[in-house]
Amino acid sequence: MNILSSGCIVRYGSGSTALARLRSPHAGGWHADQCMGGVTFISGSLAPADEEDLATWKRKACFRGEAPWPMDLPRIRRRDGSWTVFIPSRPLRSKAVKYLLAEYDAKAQQLCDRLNNCKV
Repeated sequence: MNILSSGCIVRYGSGSTALARLRSPHAGGWHADQCMGGVTFISGSLAPADEEDLATWKRKACFRGEAPWPMDLPRIRRRDGSWTVFIPSRPLRSKAVKYLLAEYDAKAQQLCDRLNNCKV
């Protein structure tokens, strides 16, 4: 017997991203966060997410503001004989994502510094 509770990720339809994380029960259904972002009300037949659904949920985290977009990540490039970090311009992101990006930027700069100090 599956008992759904707040925080559970469920499948609510047949679409590839018909996934939601339950928030709170309401009027015979649930308020929930959708896989691709946004809040919705769902009711009817809800099934616990399987492994494939959970992998899809993780991959779509950037749409919910829970992870950086791939284009936001720093890139290391070799230019004029030395390695440099290219940090793309980034539109407004959530505080948590900004914190993650700052960590990525610092790690990329450390790697660049190590590459530039290597004698070949």
